[in-house]
Amino acid sequence: MSKKSQNYHDYVIKNGKLIADFENMYKNCSNPWPEDERDMDNNCASVRLKQLIKEYGCSKILSLGSGKGNHLHWLAKDLYRAEVTGVDISETAAVQSRSLFPEINVIVKPILSYLQDTTEKFDVIIIRECIWYILDDLEEIFSILRSKYPSTYLAIELSFYSDQKYGLQSFYGIDDFINKYQFSIIEVVKNYKLQNNSCDLKSGYLMLFSRI
Repeated sequence: MSKKSQNYHDYVIKNGKLIADFENMYKNCSNPWPEDERDMDNNCASVRLKQLIKEYGCSKILSLGSGKGNHLHWLAKDLYRAEVTGVDISETAAVQSRSLFPEINVIVKPILSYLQDTTEKFDVIIIRECIWYILDDLEEIFSILRSKYPSTYLAIELSFYSDQKYGLQSFYGIDDFINKYQFSIIEVVKNYKLQNNSCDLKSGYLMLFSRI
């Protein structure tokens, strides 16, 4: 793989294998996750998550895998006196986030290491589109969440793809992920992808709002 590739897939998951070179992805791809606020406003899962965070009075928010901070900024900007913390493995992403959204406290660490080390408490913890990248650590991450954050709200947003190869040994589609989920689910938003005028139950978009 060329380190100068501008295709973000070359740094994330390629040919069914996890690459996870997020630092070089953010260095070489100007906009690896092409999602703006209009996209979020039209995403039923993200919109419902924002509503639930308001309904449950969550003002101290942690986003694990926050990237450049676009989603966390969009999520928290309408909350009263929100305290927002983002964690990302990429220093380049953190620099960009601090420049764009100085209100976000950004910490550069792998998700597992951060959770092992932190003593900070939060009202809600968000893992958005990162589950596929932390599968090897997921059981330990969930164990730490159970130990350190009982009764804290946990939100998952995750996409599944019709041509997906990586990760299917862990979760084979939206319903399989829900069936294997370890925490108390409060609300589910599922958006299945249409294939040949019918729903493909293995692909689409999921939001889980739950309590640890």
